[in-house]
Amino acid sequence: MEKPGRIRTESGINEHQERHENGTRTFQKIVLGRYPFILIDESQDTIKPLMEALLTFEARHRGRIALGLLGDTMQRTYTDGLRDLDQRVGDFAQPAKQMNHRSCARIVDLANAIRRDDDGRQQRAREDKPGGTVRVFLAPSEGTDRAAFEAWTRAEMARITEDRAWQDAEAIKTLTIERHMAAARLGFSELFGPLSKPDKLKDGFAMAPCPRCGFSPTGSFLW
Repeated sequence: MEKPGRIRTESGINEHQERHENGTRTFQKIVLGRYPFILIDESQDTIKPLMEALLTFEARHRGRIALGLLGDTMQRTYTDGLRDLDQRVGDFAQPAKQMNHRSCARIVDLANAIRRDDDGRQQRAREDKPGGTVRVFLAPSEGTDRAAFEAWTRAEMARITEDRAWQDAEAIKTLTIERHMAAARLGFSELFGPLSKPDKLKDGFAMAPCPRCGFSPTGSFLW
């Protein structure tokens, strides 16, 4: 028996479902008519529901639409992407980017060695970019004073290269990949830490924009 104040009819449910399905079909027709090519950059970090929808859409309309996924599953940064993406696209054409136009030969060799036991993808360097130097300094992620370790690394590089400019922190270019790294370097970890822990915020807060936490792509608060 239905509780007082609640009305449930099969016809109402069916009508709502029919409207939803009609709207979905209409939207798909619009996409098919206007966007025959869909390219997704950084597909390894594209949120799972969107990737699921795109893969289903492509399979349903194969031959009428081309879906291109650009990215590298070994460079996954966030946790809300499609974890088995590489298995899900096994029947896709997968052109290999064999020539590395950016890096010198020794850097390409290092990247190849790292990948060899994973997906086996290998690249080659340009002939006009021989040599190159790769120096890797590793420290435990827990219990390491990062500022002290970076200072020691700069001192080591100054000693190895006999270039005292390495000692000048302002002269060194440092890659900051995520906001938690920026928080540590710029001194707002105490603010960033609590906001980045809740499951509903942590991935969104690390990316831009983050509607739930009011964080803009420029890093300023929207409140």
